[in-house]
Amino acid sequence: MKKAVMTSGVFIFAVSFAIMASAALNSNNNESPEENQHSVISNYKGNNYNLNESQIRKVVTDKNKIKTELKNGECPDNCTCTGSMIKCELKNRTREMTIYAGKSENIIVQIKGKNMSTNVTLYKSEDGKLYGTFKNNETREVKMLPYQIKEKLIEKTSKILEEDNITLSENGTYTYEGKKKSKLFFFIPLKIKVRAEIDSATGEIISTSKPHWWEFLTKDEEKQLVGASCGTVTPGYNDACCKDKGYDIWNVASGECVFSN
Repeated sequence: MKKAVMTSGVFIFAVSFAIMASAALNSNNNESPEENQHSVISNYKGNNYNLNESQIRKVVTDKNKIKTELKNGECPDNCTCTGSMIKCELKNRTREMTIYAGKSENIIVQIKGKNMSTNVTLYKSEDGKLYGTFKNNETREVKMLPYQIKEKLIEKTSKILEEDNITLSENGTYTYEGKKKSKLFFFIPLKIKVRAEIDSATGEIISTSKPHWWEFLTKDEEKQLVGASCGTVTPGYNDACCKDKGYDIWNVASGECVFSN
């Protein structure tokens, strides 16, 4: 009888804790992103990837400007403009970018099936590179493209991420918001909100959201990206795998594909 009572008590405690954690999860939906942000790169100080005056004059032209309301003759080079939709070739014609109008004067940029929204003024140069004019009128190349962000985060965390929302901000960073798959008490499936900031010029993960207080009761489902970090196809500085993924070089020290200056 005593064993039955104890077992029943443990079960009730587990269920009660599950309800509490679930309530905490739901209440977290109302947290502001800033309240749940945690820096993971303490030495991040920004990067000087801004263009000089000569480069700006060449890139920042009305002809190169990405906009959804076009007049005759305004379509950028190597782009097809139909109504309010623009399709452009990027990175030596290895990627296609589609741009269309979003909400609140934002534009939606889609590359390899992955969307990001922004109100940043974007330019597509003749050589197929994407640039943005950011805060304080600073212009620099957007090297990290939307489709690379989720892969970078999965590679770093080994988490299964879903329900992605990506925004390019005026300070030159991407904000990634999504959910990771997890299990409460190892058997109750749930999804936990995650957030990260990534530098659009370097691909560096600046910060990620801190764990919730109750996450010690959960176990995240993991996903290993085989070969995602490359270095296995042609190990060395000019890794063919890295170039195929849209990066420039293989960084032996950090063990990942990166962009060169």
